[in-house]
Amino acid sequence: MKLTQITKNDINDYFTQIPPMSFVILFGGDRLSVCDWGLVATIDGQFGGLVTYSESGEMGEGASIVGLWVAPQFRKRGVGTALLKSVQQFANKTDLKVSAITHSGLKTVQKVEGLIVSNMSTPFELQ
Repeated sequence: MKLTQITKNDINDYFTQIPPMSFVILFGGDRLSVCDWGLVATIDGQFGGLVTYSESGEMGEGASIVGLWVAPQFRKRGVGTALLKSVQQFANKTDLKVSAITHSGLKTVQKVEGLIVSNMSTPFELQ
């Protein structure tokens, strides 16, 4: 697995590979506008996942992970965990907030020390 840091401008290039419903929930509305950069996971030359980061947070609450998505064929293989841990390293921060989360994403977040699930989060499932 290769992880690559991307700029805010590059994030849009990957959105076409995320199913529309997942995109709307995880990255829609104003959520992209607060992103400062992201990390992309590539596995065997295929897009495996994306995590986006904001220094100020969605609501000004401080450094936070705005969205995390892993391609279905790469789930349960440590991709999400690797992306989350790498955000901490790239951002040089350990206490990052996560505001929108799926039930399966919650399990992944709980594996990474220092990630804080925001009080405004209610876990949900993507269909």
